[in-house]
Amino acid sequence: RRTTPEVAADNALLLRASKEKTGLFYLMPGANAFGAALLSSENRSLTQIIEAIESGSTKALVLVESDPFSSFPDRRRLEQAIHQLDFLLVLDHIHSRSAQLAHILLPTRSLFETESTFCNQEGRVQFSKPVYAGGIPIEQISAGDHPPRVFRNDIPGNEPKPASQVLKELSDAMSSISKISINDLCDWLAKENPI
Repeated sequence: RRTTPEVAADNALLLRASKEKTGLFYLMPGANAFGAALLSSENRSLTQIIEAIESGSTKALVLVESDPFSSFPDRRRLEQAIHQLDFLLVLDHIHSRSAQLAHILLPTRSLFETESTFCNQEGRVQFSKPVYAGGIPIEQISAGDHPPRVFRNDIPGNEPKPASQVLKELSDAMSSISKISINDLCDWLAKENPI
């Protein structure tokens, strides 16, 4: 809840005042949860989104590397609401329940396979370089004939793109306004959210 950090901080200050060593370390519910919270609207919760689907005012949903089944307590209600949607697009690298229910699933690269930016639990922006190049092991594509007789110049199975790139390509394809670069987007984010 919104009040929890304030209460925890007050308790830490009380302990520190009594000469006890005290500190706080927040654990977030998932990767980049802090960054997502900074960019999200306080006026739109998952419950409100589900209510909008149930009322028929929301007909389509795009889930980007987020599975509401992992955190929403009423899974049956959530699944019924998703079945009411005319369209569910899921971008993810995890085979989740949302991915199984998607009308269209666009595979993405994981954090470890792409250059990315995220906010850690302290709200500090972190940059990460790719540490793994996904793909299909040579043994699987060579039909047991190692090495394969036909050589490729790419890593097999390396077709998924970072979610940000997929969203950019979808936006560019659907919009008639000028295209925006990832650098422009980062500049805009920095102006909108100086933290």
